[in-house]
Amino acid sequence: MSCRPDLSIPRDCAPSLPLSCAPSRSARKDGSAPYYQRKFHALSNRVREWHCLTGEFRPDYIVSFDKDGACGRWLVLDAKYRASRGSIHDALRDLHVYRDALRRNGTRAAGSSIIVPALDDGAAAYAHADYLGTHAFGAMVSGGDDGGLEGMLRGFWEGAMR
Repeated sequence: MSCRPDLSIPRDCAPSLPLSCAPSRSARKDGSAPYYQRKFHALSNRVREWHCLTGEFRPDYIVSFDKDGACGRWLVLDAKYRASRGSIHDALRDLHVYRDALRRNGTRAAGSSIIVPALDDGAAAYAHADYLGTHAFGAMVSGGDDGGLEGMLRGFWEGAMR
């Protein structure tokens, strides 16, 4: 039995196109497109839509929100299977690498979050709506009573579509 959250996000290998949005096979009518382990190539002489400033990375999930065919905001989600305060701090430190180094057409992610099955009391502040809203960074509890992942994605989508 797998502990990985089922977000129903298919693998996608959309071609890299410079300075434009590559059409995604997983794009939805609302303009959102989920990616599972999207490859961010190391920065090189070749211009790529998805690239990284410091090497090659594959975050667990990327969700982009494009509007009217134009590249929009995008979000990095990384699944972790930890709950203790120390482990959550380690996971958030790793998430900084994604948030600070990944680019889509030269633009950083509008937000990033780890997805966890639970949080100890000492780490619960990272999942509060105020913290996530202020920093566009933190933790989401999958399947939580407060809307967790679904609520956060819905709020992000509504903001991206304004």
